[in-house]
Amino acid sequence: PDIFLKEIARVIRGRALFSVPNLEVLPYFKDWEVVPWHLLEAGHKNFFTRASLRELLNKYFARAEVFSYGQHPLRTRDEIALHVHLFAAAESSVA
Repeated sequence: PDIFLKEIARVIRGRALFSVPNLEVLPYFKDWEVVPWHLLEAGHKNFFTRASLRELLNKYFARAEVFSYGQHPLRTRDEIALHVHLFAAAESSVA
């Protein structure tokens, strides 16, 4: 993803938006023996948590905010909502 992000940071004027699968939810789905289908798609080459996506984007952009979204019908055993996607807004190239 580094080559891709470096080029995005070079050509954007202001803000870039990203949406990726949220790998953080995988351990919670183990209890139900479920894997969200989008994690199995052949097109996904990289997987991220909120922290790892923010860290990667901060290498190329001055500011990056990462949020989870896309609530899954299943919840944790403690009834906490699980979000299967991450959305990031990255601004102003630092490179």
